[in-house]
Amino acid sequence: LEKLKQKLWIEKRGISDDSSLFSILLELREEVKSVEAQLVAAQAAYDRLTSPSSPDSVVVALENVRNLLYDITRDDSGPLFDKVEETHELLNAVETSLNKCARSIDGSSDSLISVLEKVMCTGISMEMIDGIIADWNSLARKHGISPYSLPNCHASLRDELDGNVEALNKLPEAENAERIALDNFSRACRELSNARVDVASALSQSVSDILPILGLEGTSFQVNMKLRQGGFNNPYYGSDSLGVDLVDFLLLHKEDNSMMIATGDESRKAQGQGGHIELVGSSGEKSRVLLAIETVLPGSIGSTCNGFDSDIESENA
Repeated sequence: LEKLKQKLWIEKRGISDDSSLFSILLELREEVKSVEAQLVAAQAAYDRLTSPSSPDSVVVALENVRNLLYDITRDDSGPLFDKVEETHELLNAVETSLNKCARSIDGSSDSLISVLEKVMCTGISMEMIDGIIADWNSLARKHGISPYSLPNCHASLRDELDGNVEALNKLPEAENAERIALDNFSRACRELSNARVDVASALSQSVSDILPILGLEGTSFQVNMKLRQGGFNNPYYGSDSLGVDLVDFLLLHKEDNSMMIATGDESRKAQGQGGHIELVGSSGEKSRVLLAIETVLPGSIGSTCNGFDSDIESENA
């Protein structure tokens, strides 16, 4: 029982079956069973000595001997009488020893049966232990594991449960951190978008001023900025979108400088007046626009011509 009290439910990994909690429980059962058997044997020994109702008890045998001695002689004196009396005295001594022996087995606080009963007074009965072992085996079969591994299985399930609870407790904090990060990113996107609008306006004016020098009189270049769907409130809108800005490069002629972005068939109808440069611009016009952009922003061609350089190469070919 002391070993059971000192044993932890959650055991260390790799512990042997012989020293597991379940093994100690089985050992306790055997100990209780053994003490119960010892108590039964002690009670039987006491009854064999002192029970007047048992024909095999020592006290009955002693009384039978006395009765037989009484039948041997009726005289009050003589050698035979003396021997019978001597035998009676020896029987009295045997009876005294028998009583001492009986009290040693049961009859005092330190008797054999008292000691065994104290050992039995653990607060745990054999029925209780058998019930625990039966429940233990049933739970082990439910999980499909050895009963010796049940504490470690319980520990794993508890760790998983505690981990889920901890994650749920941290979820509001994580969601709040996500909102803050999204707000910060949206604010940064707004600042970047405003800066791009300023750059687009300045670039449009500067390139348009250079185009007449390059032989494109009456033609202007316009960088048009617009927001993606989702805008600043959802800069992650769409599966492949990051940021908020979309850019269109327009090539407009003098009579159509007020034209806004056209899409689909309308862009093809407007090719004579202007539109998206990749749709209405000739290879020569695209080359001049790229030269003007490189003049205004040296080294920028690599970042601006990727959208229509393939068209230029095909037309030149």
